Amino acid sequence: MRSLLLPFLFLTGLACGAVAQSQPAQGCPTVSIEGPGGMNNFGEQIRLKAKVTPLPTSKLTYIWVLTSGAFIGDPTSSEITIEAAGEPNCEGNEVVVELKVGGLDSMCDSSAIEKFPFYKNCEVLPIDEYKTTVFSNQEKGSLDNLGIQMSKNPGFNANIILEASSDASEKAVRLRVKKMKQWVFEKRKFPKDRFVFLLKRTDMDVTRMYLWPSGVVFPLCESEICETL
Repeated sequence: MRSLLLPFLFLTGLACGAVAQSQPAQGCPTVSIEGPGGMNNFGEQIRLKAKVTPLPTSKLTYIWVLTSGAFIGDPTSSEITIEAAGEPNCEGNEVVVELKVGGLDSMCDSSAIEKFPFYKNCEVLPIDEYKTTVFSNQEKGSLDNLGIQMSKNPGFNANIILEASSDASEKAVRLRVKKMKQWVFEKRKFPKDRFVFLLKRTDMDVTRMYLWPSGVVFPLCESEICETL
């Protein structure tokens, strides 16, 4: 999921890297957390580094504490890797990181706290649009392309809106969907839990294919105007 886009999210932190630091007493070193600034993709792992400036001659120990998220590796080393945990959402998942440094003078502040946001892409990605009332080789190709694009974006599902302008068109859509499901699930072996087929009554007979983040309500076809097939 590193390839996902985040077109509308705001940036937080410092452009050159997010650094949280305590205010040192006179003669004490500064304790800080160095990591990437701005936004991080949900599912991405980021590297954090403990900084003590100036570095004392005494041996230092490190303890990292997370209020959310997960460690990758040893939480007692000077550098750690973290990732977000829980269910991703469009507003972002915030991981709060606290660093505690041992070995400093008892009069010195020996900790630092920083927040790192992880965002999930919530943009609708249009893949294809065409007019048809019958299942054809062209539609097979469109379904194959949709499945390929979905496979390249693990955090996305395939949403297919089939618009029908009349009762006859609606009947044709229901027959097509049966053939479409046979093609993608039985022939191509795409996962059933990542394809959504939706019927929508409009004044056109159009099929539209999108990628949309899993676990997020699809905004283009609400339940009151669309039927899941």
